[in-house]
Amino acid sequence: YARFLKTVLNMTDLFLNFAKLFRGCPEYPHRLYIRHSKVCKNNIIMDSNDIIIDSFPGKGDEKRFGLIGDPIKGSLSPLLFNAGYDGRYAYDLIEGPDFETSYQKFIDGYEGINVTAPFKEQAFRKADVRDATCEKTGAANLLVKKDGGITAYNTDYTGIQMSLLKAAENDRQVWRTALIVGCGGAGKAAAVAVGDLRLKTV
Repeated sequence: YARFLKTVLNMTDLFLNFAKLFRGCPEYPHRLYIRHSKVCKNNIIMDSNDIIIDSFPGKGDEKRFGLIGDPIKGSLSPLLFNAGYDGRYAYDLIEGPDFETSYQKFIDGYEGINVTAPFKEQAFRKADVRDATCEKTGAANLLVKKDGGITAYNTDYTGIQMSLLKAAENDRQVWRTALIVGCGGAGKAAAVAVGDLRLKTV
């Protein structure tokens, strides 16, 4: 139980750290900047990809971000986003049962959106470009407008691996079996993430 609790706390800490990583890149202070880490099979973080989401003129920028899903009224995403950006950019909850309607709102008025249940698999299929984790999981939880079209990312995969490795202090033998509850987009990401760490899944 103690180790499970530690994992939950580490996951919360990880989400807050992800929010901080959305701050401006030092080389480009008016750009949104995400560091997307890769974890190799022997549990060592090897490298990272930097996701640059266009340039911004500074405070007062009208570009918007948000979350699509249903239901999402109780989501902590706005809190995490505002913590990451110090309230600098608008972040909206785009709630509704129809993916196409929510996606069109993104196209019409948002620079990037987070995606939660039940739309992660649809978001994956809708994207023009997908990163490696999306291709492995068949799901996306982040869509960003870029020059090559709508680009999809899956940070669930990375977050799950980093949380487990941090809780286990990089000792892969601590975790031998993983119980995955659910089979949606997040469940698929979890299955692939723990599988790549060579854990058995239930």
